[in-house]
Amino acid sequence: VCFCISRDHALCWATAVATRGTHMVNPALVAAASDEWVELSDEKTGRAYYWNRRTKETVWSAPEGRKVVWNGTKDASGLFYFWHRETRETCWELPAMEFPGKSIAVRRHVGALRSETLSDEPLDAWVEVVGDGLGPPYYWNYVAMTSRDRLLPGARAALSAHKIDGRYYYRRVGARSSSQDSHWDIPELQEPSSEARELREELATPLRSWLSFGVSVLIDGLSSEKRFNGQVGQLIDTRGGRCLVQLADILGGPVVSVRARHLSPLPKGAIVKLQGLSQSQLNGEIATIESNDVDLRYVVRLRDNTQKSVPRMKVLARCRLWDVNMSAPNSLQWKGEQSCLFIDAEGHHRNYFLHLPIGFYQRVKWPLLVYLHGTGGGTLFTYSKKSLKSEGLQFAARTFVVVSPACEWNWKGSPHVWVIELIRSLLAAAWVDARCVYLCGWSMGGMGTWEIGAQAPELFAAIAPVAAHHKREREATLEAQLRG
Repeated sequence: VCFCISRDHALCWATAVATRGTHMVNPALVAAASDEWVELSDEKTGRAYYWNRRTKETVWSAPEGRKVVWNGTKDASGLFYFWHRETRETCWELPAMEFPGKSIAVRRHVGALRSETLSDEPLDAWVEVVGDGLGPPYYWNYVAMTSRDRLLPGARAALSAHKIDGRYYYRRVGARSSSQDSHWDIPELQEPSSEARELREELATPLRSWLSFGVSVLIDGLSSEKRFNGQVGQLIDTRGGRCLVQLADILGGPVVSVRARHLSPLPKGAIVKLQGLSQSQLNGEIATIESNDVDLRYVVRLRDNTQKSVPRMKVLARCRLWDVNMSAPNSLQWKGEQSCLFIDAEGHHRNYFLHLPIGFYQRVKWPLLVYLHGTGGGTLFTYSKKSLKSEGLQFAARTFVVVSPACEWNWKGSPHVWVIELIRSLLAAAWVDARCVYLCGWSMGGMGTWEIGAQAPELFAAIAPVAAHHKREREATLEAQLRG
């Protein structure tokens, strides 16, 4: 905990803490990204420099041991485009970087799979990734979507992955070199694992019989990846005795691997979109779950306050984050933050402002900075127009996902719990680093920083209250809560 005496000091302190940590990226993505470096030209001098589109690093010299295949330049009309030195391909936007896990995404969700670090890695689901020409072999778990330099004790790699013409194919370890032993996708194992058999038996029980591909579910009860608790998504596949649930596109579409016991039907108040109904005028309508009906159905409440019973397969769960534009800003602009909507657990509409980092890229995890304003309102970047040029705000605009909730309480009141709900929703995003979340506030927001930090200390790497008046009788309680 840090107590600061000025607003600028709080920002500098929070950003300094954030930069001390490293942002972990899946090694599979790093090792396979032969096209992550792009050659560009300095507009003033014409000198070539190199930009890493994953880490946003820029260097003057070509990266050692890496082949730079993409070049960025302008056409005759001044529009920027990219061209591939080997294939001579040209494009307005760079294609997504290839990595081994992409090819085993569920067929109807190709490209939607994201890498999430999970602690439970089946020992028989490892692939040895070789032949990419970018370094020594490493191991990738196609169930947990994790990668390691060395196998865990007792683990085995039943398959090896090789790259040809920019695409991965798979072979069984020890198999003869023949076309029958090579596959473009992860082949189905001859004998299902004990975990897979247990899942099959569990899904056949009356308690889990409602689970089927495409159904919307609630994730809860996770002890390791707690940030996914309370999130809703779609069951898209099962693999290695676990269920794969895809979260909302607005969160980056991460796929979470969980046990069936951690999945439940959607709770009352969950927001859904109706689809595939015979009454076509209702398709696309937004509704809320009112209750569970019999025969695998929901009773939903429509916007005109009427109720209707619909099959569970005809509703698509919606995230509580709305109106978010994922386009990266080019620079820090006065009042340039997005005005976004969050729907809290009680169905109330809450407003907040969002600023994505300059150069934002969804496949990179960014630290999250939450700013609580004072009585006069505002955001981190609207304190004064002149301050936009300050080193601290410029650094924040490049480095953080910055969220500024519209604090609707007064300086004598307590912060509303929906702010914590908003933060928890953002932590499930594939583009937020859940280990690097910082909370700061000014005046009334400084008081809110103490209170929210004490209510949910496990969410934050650090807090920075500034000019935060508080009642003395609360000090001992706050200290005890923050110390855990």
